Amino acid sequence: MGEPVTNTRRSSQLSFNACALAASRFKKDGQRACCGSIEESRASKALLQEKESAITDMQKELTEVSDAISAVDISYLTTEHYTKIAVTFDFVL
Repeated sequence: MGEPVTNTRRSSQLSFNACALAASRFKKDGQRACCGSIEESRASKALLQEKESAITDMQKELTEVSDAISAVDISYLTTEHYTKIAVTFDFVL
């Protein structure tokens, strides 16, 4: 009767060891997956920040170009206005 108990203990010990090994592997795989996700998240965040910076730079450039166009429009309208005044003045004289 002593032998079946020993076999049961060995079987239980082997099952426990197998479970412990599987749990350890699962934990390591989970940690690797988590670390991979964190690294991917950081890379995505860095890329997003680069794109946001590029957008900000483009918005500044667009504002500068828009201001330059407005200045040219004002200059053109002013010149056109003074030309009309000069032509009108010549007709009056």
